[in-house]
Amino acid sequence: MARKTTSGGTRVMPHEAFEAAKFGGLVSRAQSLVLRTRKASALFLERELSVSYAMARRVLDRLERNGIVGPQKDRLSREVLKPKDYFSARKDLALPKKHTGRPTRAEQLLPAAKKAILQHRRASIGFLEEQFQISVTVAMQILELLEREGFVGPTVKRRPRPILAGGTTDIASGRPSKVQKLLQRARQLVLGSQKATIPYLRRQLHIGRRTAREILNILEQEGLVGPASRGGKREILERTTGSKKLRATETPNSFDLVRVERMITALGEENNLARILRALIDDSMELADLKAQLRKLAQK
Repeated sequence: MARKTTSGGTRVMPHEAFEAAKFGGLVSRAQSLVLRTRKASALFLERELSVSYAMARRVLDRLERNGIVGPQKDRLSREVLKPKDYFSARKDLALPKKHTGRPTRAEQLLPAAKKAILQHRRASIGFLEEQFQISVTVAMQILELLEREGFVGPTVKRRPRPILAGGTTDIASGRPSKVQKLLQRARQLVLGSQKATIPYLRRQLHIGRRTAREILNILEQEGLVGPASRGGKREILERTTGSKKLRATETPNSFDLVRVERMITALGEENNLARILRALIDDSMELADLKAQLRKLAQK
């Protein structure tokens, strides 16, 4: 039975109320996403919101009724009718209201949000929504406050906000985190193999899914890889190394990094040759020292 009727009329069942609230949350997230990126197609929302194509079309229809996007024309992306600063122009939606003594919800969550952003290396509306079970409005307010403090940078196209404070250090000890230690190897693996996926980094670096995702998010902020596609793959982008531009088809070394990694794994990290190879790909050994070590190894 879908609904219960009472003498006062029809009452919505709890499950239906939950589904309605869930759909409303999707609409709010989609509205923010469309205004920020100026993209309004079902395929785009399907990928960005991780929903079905049918649900993405439902969301677009609701945005059309709300006056955010125009009607569907052929298979083209819908026109975005509202300006990019639509939210910021409405103080009730974008920024915390002035208060007399009592902090807003966004201000209360600010310390916890900073800690979560530093720990997970993510600074987006969707991340804060999931982390603290808050609305899009509160998540936007938190990011606005963090941007004012210089903790995060502004939104640029579809990329996550750059994290300007904290670095990749362990919050408790202040020492370089596990992610920081793996970053250089991850950069070289990605450029050498032209692969930038979570499963690939997990296999090559022997790490968990969460650490691999964190590494890829940092590489995206650095401009080395693009955002994840629907299948989880990322485009390898051009980056600058010193005065030389390094394209995706080039590698920082003249040998196959993937094969070297496999050789190190086969030899074992404690093997002398494996240690030399590891030092070479980590750029922690000069060429002259490398030759000397190889000569010593050959004499044994």
